Amino acid sequence: MAHPSAPPLPKLAFDRGTLVVSGIPSGGAEALTRAAPFQWDERTGQWRCDARHYVTVRRALQGSVHDTLLPPQAVRWPRLELPELRPDQQRALAAWEEASRCGQIIMPTGTGKTVVALAAVASYPNRDREGAARPRIRTATVRERRDPVSEPRP
Repeated sequence: MAHPSAPPLPKLAFDRGTLVVSGIPSGGAEALTRAAPFQWDERTGQWRCDARHYVTVRRALQGSVHDTLLPPQAVRWPRLELPELRPDQQRALAAWEEASRCGQIIMPTGTGKTVVALAAVASYPNRDREGAARPRIRTATVRERRDPVSEPRP
């Protein structure tokens, strides 16, 4: 617990897809900028970076910021009965596994990319929460990328 006369800790918060840190002046964020690619946002007077850096930032600044983000909650998915994969889906899954479970599965709309992804997850060995890395499966959407600092928000 902080001493009553100590200044308040800087605040780490989530703001529309970015992390913001307030309470650190524009010239006093050496540890912050080492942790992630934070940039000074003149419009709001805060440090800002993409929210995807949250885990790195939290580890680097543990104890030196007040983290206002809610802790993640475990997700429990019901067991799914997947349909049998078609030959093209089997080939896609096999190619992903042969590539050390890395890469992208690119198939036309409606051909079962989600089923292949679920089969990939289902095929991965069950590990405990502190165990080895889990498969990295990402979905992609096409959208215009904008700089979180220099471009105005809609």
